[in-house]
Amino acid sequence: MAFDTDARLQLIGSYTQKTLKIKNDKWAKLLSQDEQKQLIVDFVEKGDHVNLVMIVQPNGIPLPFYEFPSTLKGKAVYFVKKGKIPLSKGKFRSEMIYGDLSNSPLEQLSALVDEVNFEFLFEEKRKNYRLRLCVDTTA
Repeated sequence: MAFDTDARLQLIGSYTQKTLKIKNDKWAKLLSQDEQKQLIVDFVEKGDHVNLVMIVQPNGIPLPFYEFPSTLKGKAVYFVKKGKIPLSKGKFRSEMIYGDLSNSPLEQLSALVDEVNFEFLFEEKRKNYRLRLCVDTTA
């Protein structure tokens, strides 16, 4: 499978390179390693794995994992499918979520609150949650 023709793999590659500031030669080095490249292809093509996490090694080459690391020494990116399914070529963006992970737990918590809870709390049908949250935080 070619990374330059498959939109799913292009998204993973471009987002990882942009977010982790990986140079083209380091990305090419990852793709030259068949085992590492196959991890990414299998994530896209098969329904066996729901998570793909990319970290940067000290030598600057990204490294893919199927599990979230327990500790991070630097920034990472994640791709999570919404189910154990292969990503379709047409609507793969709606079949997964992706973002970046900070090595600072407090910074990551702040990002989570900003991105997820803000939208959740301010939906009209959740106004009772907003009231309860205000009562809990002021008490």
